[in-house]
Amino acid sequence: MKRNFLLLILGLILLISCGGEKKEAAANGKDEKVTLKIGSWNDAGDALKKVAAAFEKTHPNVKIEIVESDSDYTKLTPALVSNQGAPDIFQAQARDFQSFLVKFPKQFYDLTEKMQKDGLVDKFLPASIENVKENGKIYAMPWDIGPAAVYYRKDMFEKANVDPKAIETWDDFIEAGKKVQAANLGVTMTGYSEDNDFFHMLFNQLGGTFVKDNKIAINSPEAVKALELLKKMQDANILINIKDWNGRIIALNNNKIATIIFPVWYSGTMVNAVADQKGKWGIVELPAFEKGGNRQANLGGSVLIISEQSKNKEIAYEFLKFALATNEGEDIMMEFGLFPAYTPYYSAPSFKVNNEYFGMDINSFFAKLTNTIPETNYGAIMLDAQAPLTGLTTSVLGGKNINTALKETSAAISQSTQLEEAK
Repeated sequence: MKRNFLLLILGLILLISCGGEKKEAAANGKDEKVTLKIGSWNDAGDALKKVAAAFEKTHPNVKIEIVESDSDYTKLTPALVSNQGAPDIFQAQARDFQSFLVKFPKQFYDLTEKMQKDGLVDKFLPASIENVKENGKIYAMPWDIGPAAVYYRKDMFEKANVDPKAIETWDDFIEAGKKVQAANLGVTMTGYSEDNDFFHMLFNQLGGTFVKDNKIAINSPEAVKALELLKKMQDANILINIKDWNGRIIALNNNKIATIIFPVWYSGTMVNAVADQKGKWGIVELPAFEKGGNRQANLGGSVLIISEQSKNKEIAYEFLKFALATNEGEDIMMEFGLFPAYTPYYSAPSFKVNNEYFGMDINSFFAKLTNTIPETNYGAIMLDAQAPLTGLTTSVLGGKNINTALKETSAAISQSTQLEEAK
């Protein structure tokens, strides 16, 4: 009886041991087949497909599936609410991640210890790493960012005898715009869209924040200053409403605007959408609000998150490292116009290349526009604040008093998020 009992115990130990080995093997993707599902969209999803193919070559037992998602998270949200069915890894816009942390607590894998051990925390831009933290813990890996600049038509500026590099302030920009328009019949200096992108860039440039001390803070001196500048541009007749994304492309193709105030990632759109204008565009840094002031701002960017639901967190983390913290992974990301938050890549030879369309090394140019980008606190509101924010610029440029517009926007965001307004 004792002998049989001991044999039974030994058998159980061996069974448990084998099970543990199988789980570890699956985690490392070495002996058992592992399938990773990654939720992403558009160009970002296409980039991940190519990165996945490269990763699978060195991890032959790992199969990666890119699951089509959307930037409104209509497929992801139900999986997080029900705590089942989420992809192992998924994308979120950087501005939305703080909302995710509040709305879906304990749904995201803590990367802090792993990233610290691998020495990665300090290798991402400070503003991007702060955005993925909660109570000092890191719950996502920064992906891409959107340092902004002024794209300008060389031929239009030359015809007006305007040196774009001599534009130091936004007041200089307005005066330059008047000259460019006078020399180029039917052309307007620049445009704004109803999604408030221009406002968001100016607001960030000034160090504005949407949430402060867990209160709605958009009704602020920075917001007033940004909207006053847009109104000043409109009053000088150098600003037109280009409506939306497609409206901007139409204006470009019809030679209707001389500049675009937008991030690095728009360069890829230009190469494809206005290919016949190759060689006609240059890029200079943003003007400052006052001489010697900050000339950097960010718009956009994404993060990659590992779900707590995932049964393959170890290999998921290895994929994140490969995709976002190696030169090989970032080489692929750059093919799709995804400008990295991972700063060591800025020194890679493959990063420093001449862009034939613009006739310059735009990667190195934009890399220099990342070191003084102010941190904007989006708080946990952006998933609920988009509707109130939409049309803010349009309402002001349509004649609404700036202070009134901001008060109404702040109150609407407060109502939709149930957060108090800052006094």
